[in-house]
Amino acid sequence: MFQYFGLVFLVFAERLKNKAMYSQNEFFVFLTFYSSVLMHELSHYVFSYISGGYPKNLTVVPVRNSYIGSNNNKIVSWEFGYVKSQNINFINSAIIGMAPLSLLMVGYFVYMDYFVYLEKSAINYFFYYVLLFSLISSSIPSVTDFKVAFSRPASILFSAGIFIFLYFNFNFIMEVFYDFKKNLFYIVN
Repeated sequence: MFQYFGLVFLVFAERLKNKAMYSQNEFFVFLTFYSSVLMHELSHYVFSYISGGYPKNLTVVPVRNSYIGSNNNKIVSWEFGYVKSQNINFINSAIIGMAPLSLLMVGYFVYMDYFVYLEKSAINYFFYYVLLFSLISSSIPSVTDFKVAFSRPASILFSAGIFIFLYFNFNFIMEVFYDFKKNLFYIVN
């Protein structure tokens, strides 16, 4: 029953995001996109810091850009956020640009373990689907992310190597994370 309402929520949330994309109301856009933009840009910031990109600016407040189109109609676009890094090279450009994909792994852990720690109730299901929706929608790299990630030919080879490694070692990586989590909770308790 709750899964059905969760799916209804996901469809509703996606339609709401599509409607907000063309809205001129800053509060509506801020409310609709803030959690996704925050997670997306924080992933860039964290991976930039870890890979030596020296992040210097993090902006997560949506800014409206209006301009007149070819048919003399007003077009509204939004700049949702960005991270500026000082030291971009062929290795960390791929890591920083594709950093939001790491949110899929976080979403996987939420999907697998959310109800291990929380009881199954209507409110918990609601927050479960809100969190999954935010993680999955914020994990999609933007066009600018792809441009940064593949700005150098060596970045393409480096990224392909990382993805091939992760593809063939996914089960091993998941076992390591679950063992780490199990040992962490053993130490805490």
